[in-house]
Amino acid sequence: MIYIFNNIRKEKNSFSTSNFTAIYQYADGSYLPNSSQPDIEKNYKINAQEYTPHKSTRYINIKLGNNGKAKKINNFGEYIECEKDLPELYYVRENCCGCTACYTICPIKAIKMRPDEEGFVYPVIDAAKCLRCYKCINVCPIRKYL
Repeated sequence: MIYIFNNIRKEKNSFSTSNFTAIYQYADGSYLPNSSQPDIEKNYKINAQEYTPHKSTRYINIKLGNNGKAKKINNFGEYIECEKDLPELYYVRENCCGCTACYTICPIKAIKMRPDEEGFVYPVIDAAKCLRCYKCINVCPIRKYL
């Protein structure tokens, strides 16, 4: 189903205009501003002249359940309610060094390392795949000191 609101097209859990496709979201399901969305055709590069730095962990594929928490996909490919919150790897960008420890330990590869608006790599969590095992949080070298 396609919705059109203020010249923005919503389709398949992303926003799209003629210039970009919004895929990055915050934990509450809201999309990052257009200036923080990557150009997928240009290897996830972002227009540096218009960028707005992301604030905290970025996510993709968030579909909120009735309980307000992101749903996950079961073994049959169906979205199901989930009682656990998504892992918040960092609350401010300065608390992530881009070491890829979270990416490496994720048992189902729900974390991808993608460049931000300034070219530094940060983790992006696929909310639909995430098991909420929190191994990514436990392995983080910076979170131990926060």
